Amino acid sequence: MNNPKPTAIRADDLLRHLKDLRTGTYEGAKSRSTKEELYRRGIELLTPVAVAVLEEANVLFLQGTGQKQVIGPEDDGSGGLETRFELSWPE
Repeated sequence: MNNPKPTAIRADDLLRHLKDLRTGTYEGAKSRSTKEELYRRGIELLTPVAVAVLEEANVLFLQGTGQKQVIGPEDDGSGGLETRFELSWPE
């Protein structure tokens, strides 16, 4: 099996992102609705991983006393969407 080097994958990701910035696209999509659909799908894929990382940090550092929260996707106030993954703890 011929897998590209991890650094090559990251360089490709960066170049794709820079192209999107130059062209005003997101993953090649031009319309706002398509951009938002792609973003929401990405968040669906990312959420289980992010929540698992927060849960592990909660157990390791906070002895399970923390509270995980996923906020969004929601309007970012600039015409886009944002999502936050938070871990809070009692004072």
